[in-house]
Amino acid sequence: MNVSATLTPRFVKLVLGLAVIPTFFLSASAQDARLVAKQVFPSVVMLDMQDASHRPLRFGSGFFVRPNVVATNYHVVENAFYGVAKVAGETQTYVIEGTIGIDKANDLALLKLVDANRPALTLLADVSKIEVGEEIFAFGNPKRLEGTISPGIISGLSLRDMGGENLIQISAPISTGSSGGPVVNRNGEVIGVAVSSITTGQNLNFAVPSSLLATLMGSNSGVSSLSASASAEANSPGAGSPAPNKTRGLSSKSIGSDHNEMKRL
Repeated sequence: MNVSATLTPRFVKLVLGLAVIPTFFLSASAQDARLVAKQVFPSVVMLDMQDASHRPLRFGSGFFVRPNVVATNYHVVENAFYGVAKVAGETQTYVIEGTIGIDKANDLALLKLVDANRPALTLLADVSKIEVGEEIFAFGNPKRLEGTISPGIISGLSLRDMGGENLIQISAPISTGSSGGPVVNRNGEVIGVAVSSITTGQNLNFAVPSSLLATLMGSNSGVSSLSASASAEANSPGAGSPAPNKTRGLSSKSIGSDHNEMKRL
């Protein structure tokens, strides 16, 4: 009896089976990302903000949390007199009527859009449910690359105290223009709002916890026009201070080194 001839087919089948296993898991992971993208992108917008003379001021990202209501970072809309929003991959633009909620301390804003009845994303209001190593996806428009999805993980063991702000550390790449975009889990639930990076490190990125956005949504008021908000900001006592989208130093108490810098994106 030829033992070698008998074993060889079984051995080949075993090797082929082992080769298929990692391919299967890679395909499953890629399929998850595609499904999340299809679910989230219809609710993601690019924001173009303008000054009092209708000149370009700043651009960023945002996402629908209610029909006609978009969440973003406050620094994206700060000092803007006018603005429009455009859903990723579409041509129609929506006029920003004004703000209905602002949280400067946590760099959040809620914008009221005109006739923008779009699907809203679901917030994961309890951030205690997120875990380090959990797979996440950042959506936005980095460097005006409209409709970008970046995979990553929650890379910090707990919320980071970043100069008085409690932020979620993520590994998903974000850049200028990503600010205000949603960071979601594999279920498409928003766990945070992309906000900043440490410029002197490698892939050290941060998001405002969705729980803070949920709180703001529960306390928003009537519509305040962008021009009224910008004028009030210009006349405020701290009007001469640096805008929060500028690079700023972080204390050694926050992250262990006074040479690190965090930049609003």
